[in-house]
Amino acid sequence: MNCFYHHETEATCTCVGCRKGLCSYCGSISTPPRCADCLIQANEKERKSFLYTLIVGSFFFLVTAAVLFIAVGSAAFLSPLWWLLLIVIATIPWGWRFLHSLFPVFFFSTSIFLFLLHLIFKAALSVFAGIVVMPWQIISAIRLSVQNRTVRKKFEESL
Repeated sequence: MNCFYHHETEATCTCVGCRKGLCSYCGSISTPPRCADCLIQANEKERKSFLYTLIVGSFFFLVTAAVLFIAVGSAAFLSPLWWLLLIVIATIPWGWRFLHSLFPVFFFSTSIFLFLLHLIFKAALSVFAGIVVMPWQIISAIRLSVQNRTVRKKFEESL
């Protein structure tokens, strides 16, 4: 089998997504080896997940700000502690997403009590995990965007 992109070069590996043959150069562009289309598709899926979490976090921020405004008034926005509360609440979806990747919901076959206990525990941990995970996820999204551009450029140069 020959490389999908370099027809004269013998393939040394296959794309994990579509099983196209890749030469050593094309296979070394990403780990695990993926062709340009599969790598960009995987990065696009990650980007959409990032945007969804960003929208949900923004929604949490705005709802909390509205409730705070109704309960306390505009004077609440003068205090740095209220801003800190808004930011912490906005990080909850980031922590939830991270914890869900570690501990997916698996209590569907057990009692409702264990399921609710799992959700409460996960929500409480999401507050703390989100504070750390949100900046890390933002940096990762920027890295994926740069990687998409680099991969397109590398594959275009190799043709």
